[in-house]
Amino acid sequence: MNKHWIIQSNLGHNNDHIIIAKACCDLKIDCTLVHVVPFSKELPYLFSDIPTVFYGSTRFVNRVFKSRIWSPAAFFDSVKFTVSHWGPIYKEQWFNYGSKFTTLKEFIFEPHPLDQLFFVRPVKDLKEFTGSVWSFKDLIRWNTGLLKTDLGDEQLATTPIVVGEPYGINREWRLFMVDGKVCQASQYRKGHELNISPEVPKKVIDFGEKAAAIFSPHPIFVLDVCESADNLYVLEVGCANSAGFYACNVYEIVKSISEWIDNNENQNRICKQ
Repeated sequence: MNKHWIIQSNLGHNNDHIIIAKACCDLKIDCTLVHVVPFSKELPYLFSDIPTVFYGSTRFVNRVFKSRIWSPAAFFDSVKFTVSHWGPIYKEQWFNYGSKFTTLKEFIFEPHPLDQLFFVRPVKDLKEFTGSVWSFKDLIRWNTGLLKTDLGDEQLATTPIVVGEPYGINREWRLFMVDGKVCQASQYRKGHELNISPEVPKKVIDFGEKAAAIFSPHPIFVLDVCESADNLYVLEVGCANSAGFYACNVYEIVKSISEWIDNNENQNRICKQ
């Protein structure tokens, strides 16, 4: 079945768009590169009556998903990809199990020592800001500009967040999941440093597939797994249409996703403009 991949070409300093385009060329799949104007709400003037998949920044892919012009467009669900949905399902297998769901505006009025540390991340999979460890004092001062985001002060203060204890992490891996199986995987961090390697222990692959059997927000998604004190945990669930590849074989990812589309043709109802 014919397919079309539309790839954002201006993705910072990486060359993922070139790698995806080459994979599409090798697989004889139509591919179009598009330049996305930062912060623009405009969508490409590219309409297709065949299955169309997008890859790009989180904001761009989210706009494409909401437009409902293309199908499948993005492998996403605005509810199932939020940590407030998937975190409690994984229970103790979620690294931040037991964390509080709140907002910055509410949390800063709780009674905590100023030097107490907290791990804070957004609830949604929209990358409003990067999850980090902050002191309570810095959280109080957050809206004064300690953490730069594209959100206004009031919007940042009311953005749903997860707040929990900071735990040490030994290693982190990214797993591309397709129909419950690990399609490709890569280590991307060791300790606090970026450390990219294609070598992924079998126990990580097995853990990822067991986690996907417990819950998958979509047949195609990325699962970040971490190791802490010799135990494995679900660190993050993310949309594959915006995920970094690290040392993963992009050809195999494009091939597996395209084959999934072929096998689910009846579920991919094409929306026409």
